[in-house]
Amino acid sequence: MKRILLYGCLLFLASTLTAADFSVIKTLEPIPEDHPHHLSAPHAMDIDTQGNIYLSDGVAGVVFSWNSKGKFRKTIGSPGKGPGEFQFVKGGGRGMVACGAEKVFVYDGAMGNISVFDMNGDYLGTHSAPKAVKNREVHQFYVTAEGNYLFLSRKMGATPLLSVDLTNREALLQTIRKVDDKSISIKGGSNGPVITLWGYPPMLILNYNFETNTALMGFSEQNTFELIDISSNESSKIKTNLRRTPISNKEKEAFSSQDFIKQSGFKVAFNEFRPAYDGVIFVEGNRFFVYHHKTINSALEGIVIDESSKSLGKASLNLVGEAMVFNPKSRIYLFTENNDGDFVINELSLVMKK
Repeated sequence: MKRILLYGCLLFLASTLTAADFSVIKTLEPIPEDHPHHLSAPHAMDIDTQGNIYLSDGVAGVVFSWNSKGKFRKTIGSPGKGPGEFQFVKGGGRGMVACGAEKVFVYDGAMGNISVFDMNGDYLGTHSAPKAVKNREVHQFYVTAEGNYLFLSRKMGATPLLSVDLTNREALLQTIRKVDDKSISIKGGSNGPVITLWGYPPMLILNYNFETNTALMGFSEQNTFELIDISSNESSKIKTNLRRTPISNKEKEAFSSQDFIKQSGFKVAFNEFRPAYDGVIFVEGNRFFVYHHKTINSALEGIVIDESSKSLGKASLNLVGEAMVFNPKSRIYLFTENNDGDFVINELSLVMKK
């Protein structure tokens, strides 16, 4: 098992045309070498009201935690089927952690349940996941300021669907958005279903800001996204100046050469154009970093805009190896491989140039 080492500092300096730089403000402390669990496959990240950091891992089958200064605290839960234990490590479902109401919630996709802990990591109880996400592949999970749940999930079928759903512990409160999943298509064949993966597809984007109780949602085929006040259900639309661009041969080669693509045996296809954007990151000060992936795992390139759709400048975040970005509570954490194949986890700050 590869261990994720959290040390050192990478700098992700943007190009000369960029009006914003990302800089490292904190590096999380390494997990002790003699600890029984080690980071290998981060799934989700969140922060509680005291600034403690939580990270669920799909191989370790636990939740790792650091304090507000980045010092390692403990792990929460363990692999298993008992109270306070998780099966997402073996069952194939995702394990998602979210914080709210002074508690830590862990969605276990393999067991179809949600376990609840206090901020010290003590187990409080488990309940079944809401029926709205039963038998679905959950991609994102948040706890709202009212204590409800916000899910982005995929429903498989002849026409796979992506949906954003607001639920309580048991029932669906509202389906906020539902679209066809254009990343995959399934057709019947004489030898069984033929599965095609689409490179650089438009996606349903979801992010959530606990402090403002606001969901950020967009379908990246369009150059807009919405801010939705969860309490009032009022929404405002934000427009970017990013445009859909033709998919180059280099981008096609980068997508097709990924190991999981080659090992899957699935067909690969491409549309003529890329989506308007690939993701949106909350930035402190009611700003947003709207970005494209520059090919696969090379850089995030885009613009910083405010709530009035005003462009504040360009920004770029260079990636090294297998990289992931998490955006809990408007903070930015980057997981990046170094040249030795080990991982570094840094908290970043976006600094606008004057």
